[in-house]
Amino acid sequence: MIRCSGDACVDRWLRENLSDEDIKDQARTVESIQPYECSRTVLVPIIGEDSYNEMVRFVYSMNGKLRIKQVDGALDGVRELANMGDVYVVSARNPQQTKNTREWLNLHSFYKHLVDVASTEDPKYADVSKVEDSKKVGIGVHLGARMFVDDDERHMPQNPVDGLDCLLFGPLERNAGKHIIVAKNWSDVVKYAKINYIKS
Repeated sequence: MIRCSGDACVDRWLRENLSDEDIKDQARTVESIQPYECSRTVLVPIIGEDSYNEMVRFVYSMNGKLRIKQVDGALDGVRELANMGDVYVVSARNPQQTKNTREWLNLHSFYKHLVDVASTEDPKYADVSKVEDSKKVGIGVHLGARMFVDDDERHMPQNPVDGLDCLLFGPLERNAGKHIIVAKNWSDVVKYAKINYIKS
């Protein structure tokens, strides 16, 4: 999944629905949670599984999606990537949540730059196997992707995948394997693609 939408909606939900007493990590407060800490891998240890799942149900609902703003540079980044090759969005969300994501992408002018937006639960990918324990990576390989970008470590392959460069997106310091490239922002993603896929 490429991160196009901002985490302001998550940030707002956390502040409106949780108190410091609800936080699982007692060394943290609701106010200490940064917008870039909103991936499942980072957020569940802080707020707990139940609160995370409740937040996801809202954020990926149409009402939640309508509140989400774009990540800086995302539209330009997707446009530039689309000029270099096919761009797919693969979401680990259920089909209805993915439909809401598709509508958000259309509303914010991303969709016209994409080949497809799919869910890992989409029946057309039912026979696609996980690669390195990741259904998203498996779908990427199935689609012939050369570059896979995601903001959550749990979707990154544990080992290198032949012919697929994997970029972990976001400003956090990451403990990524040597085969994972860390892209702090959209400029890093586009720069990597230009260096590695555009022949001069």
